Amino acid sequence: MSDKVPISIVLLVKNEEKYIQKTLESVKWAQDIIIADDESTDRTVEIARQYTDRICTKKMDIEGAHRNWAYSLAECDWILSLDGHEEVTKELADELARFVVEEKELIAGSIPIRIYIGKHWARYGGWYPANKVRLLKKGEFKYDDKANVHPRAFYRMPPRYLKGDIIHWGYENFEQVFNSINRQTTLEAEKMFESGKKFSAFTMCRKVIHRFFKSFILKGGIRGGVMGFMVGVFVAVYPLYSYLKLWELENERN
Repeated sequence: MSDKVPISIVLLVKNEEKYIQKTLESVKWAQDIIIADDESTDRTVEIARQYTDRICTKKMDIEGAHRNWAYSLAECDWILSLDGHEEVTKELADELARFVVEEKELIAGSIPIRIYIGKHWARYGGWYPANKVRLLKKGEFKYDDKANVHPRAFYRMPPRYLKGDIIHWGYENFEQVFNSINRQTTLEAEKMFESGKKFSAFTMCRKVIHRFFKSFILKGGIRGGVMGFMVGVFVAVYPLYSYLKLWELENERN
């Protein structure tokens, strides 16, 4: 592509020096690149300056509110949201170049996420394509600004499903996945506690069993060998950790 594509790439980053250059190389074609930096202490910002001078630093306190702030910085009508350890494939870049110019009615695009753990693609068990709405039209959406984990985006019409992938390089090994789940479920338990949800051993066990069965059997994890099995474990562990931490909060604070 000879001309810059009229799209704002918004990267939400914190200490991404290992991956951010690969991410930025994959979006050099974009007209506007914004780095929303959560007070990185490594070389993330130094590397990012080679690609853009649109670098804004702000501590992330509540994820939903932080996302709304970051996306408000966009100059283009269309916004593509990325993490600092993700890469846009050439197929998706070409598709986006057409989409943002030709699309006059839709306001959102849902994109397949191809997750890798180390060099292994987690292809089976429900982690692929696992589409996420990452392409949004400025002024036509808002994230739940009170949610601190997996905030929901609100928009008024269904998204178009794109075909090209975003590659997610965020995990070097299984330990990092478990660490990520541990952090997320702490926030999830806080959210459940604040909303008044009560611990239920029956609900916890039901969700753990159902999620593993759905991932490993219904979504084909069994075809993925060790990686497919581990995806089933990861999705089952999430409600297990969340509810156990909710139980702890109830005992500590009541």
